[in-house]
Amino acid sequence: MRAVIHVLSTQLFGKNLLLSDFPARPDIRGLGMTDWEGYASRLAEKFTYQNTYYHQEPRLDISAVEIPVQFLANDFIISSEVFEHVVPPVSRAFENVSKMLKPRGLFILIVPYMKNKETVEHFPELYDFTVVEDHEAFLLKNETREGVFQEFRNLVFHGGPGATLEMRVFSENSIIQHLRNAGFHAIQVHHEPDFAHGVWWPQAWALPISARSNALPTITASPNPVAVGEGAGSTMITWDTGDDTVGYVYISVNDREEILFARSPQGSSTANWILTGSSYEFRLYNSDHTKLLDKVVVTKLSKIAPTLRAFPNPVPAGEDAGKTTISWDTGDGSVGQVYISTNGGEESLFAASCRGSVAANWLLSGRDYEFRLYNSDHTKLLERVVATKATQ
Repeated sequence: MRAVIHVLSTQLFGKNLLLSDFPARPDIRGLGMTDWEGYASRLAEKFTYQNTYYHQEPRLDISAVEIPVQFLANDFIISSEVFEHVVPPVSRAFENVSKMLKPRGLFILIVPYMKNKETVEHFPELYDFTVVEDHEAFLLKNETREGVFQEFRNLVFHGGPGATLEMRVFSENSIIQHLRNAGFHAIQVHHEPDFAHGVWWPQAWALPISARSNALPTITASPNPVAVGEGAGSTMITWDTGDDTVGYVYISVNDREEILFARSPQGSSTANWILTGSSYEFRLYNSDHTKLLDKVVVTKLSKIAPTLRAFPNPVPAGEDAGKTTISWDTGDGSVGQVYISTNGGEESLFAASCRGSVAANWLLSGRDYEFRLYNSDHTKLLERVVATKATQ
């Protein structure tokens, strides 16, 4: 069990720490599958962590079609000697772990396995089954999906006869393939010993395995659109393939031929040549440029006249205070300030942004409400509108 903490420490914090030296991080959410109480209780002190069980609450069936919402969105999941007991198809269990993790979440798996090429499934057609005692031995009776009846003897149990039934003996290769198929990357078999903390493996099998869940590939541009200004504008292109594979970012200007812009699994790079009137499509591809992962189109604003409107105006008559919506746009992407003056009185700030809409629900009959749009430092009046409320 020391190996679990060793892997968790190095994967979360980048260094080998004793569990007692883990920093308190309630922002990190973790889940265990029947974890050993010797470290489960201490993990709960360090993280927002819950241990789950198959036969008691909080109950988790990792082979279920649907996983309860309270077990989702984890930063790490630990499974030690569980997956060899999961009913087939075991692929569903791997897929469920991937769904239960946040993007790039950590999965630590310890399971008995051999160096065989393939996993040995003891009951590949298991469907409707029961385990019964038969003459001081145990017998598994199964009816397949096709209605065929089967019986199996010489069952293998972990934890004593009749306890937890072994469903399979994994191979290392099949575990890695299951992880890949379920959407994991950064798969690592931890061979390295940690003599200082008593972690050493005399054999080259049944070693701890860690993996990271994939994230969705993304490419973004900020700012977008680029603000109005003289000359070329600038935006920051940020991308992530989501699985640590190399991604290629290409650009097409006005739908012309693509040009390579950048390449790496993730990163950011400035595009400082964005011109008004052109369309710049940045495309993130996989490593061999055969699959488009994501794209973003960048443009540069052209200057338009500042606008400030009130609707409705005048506000319809009525006993209660009236309502109008004030909409504005500075026209060049710069921040504007909207002030209001009632009956020529002192101004007060109403709203601030480059563009927007805000309701004014306190208009009374017999008063003039002048809304004024200024530039960002309140030195230039860009536009104004007077709102009123009808008397009848």
